[in-house]
Amino acid sequence: MYMMVVPSHRVESALWPSGNTLAQRSGVVVVVVAVVVVEVIVAVVVVAVVVVVAVVVVIVAFVVVVVMIVVVFSSNSSVIRGLSVAAAPLVVHAVLQIKPE
Repeated sequence: MYMMVVPSHRVESALWPSGNTLAQRSGVVVVVVAVVVVEVIVAVVVVAVVVVVAVVVVIVAFVVVVVMIVVVFSSNSSVIRGLSVAAAPLVVHAVLQIKPE
């Protein structure tokens, strides 16, 4: 059985660039931590924007439905009533299909 022993300084030089100083190592760690923090912040902002947009779309759709109901009960025109009654289920169906990704 053959076993190879690698001196620790070779392992360190393989993991870290030449000039193996503590300042360079801490610099690499700071950069990695900064990148991870920025990625987490971007992910949180993207999720927040998607949720806000979905909530706004749902609110607007319900306002449209309420306006249609008001039009139905306040209008004397049978054409407007017919169109509002026909369109209301379509709007409700569209609202129920909204799913944030």
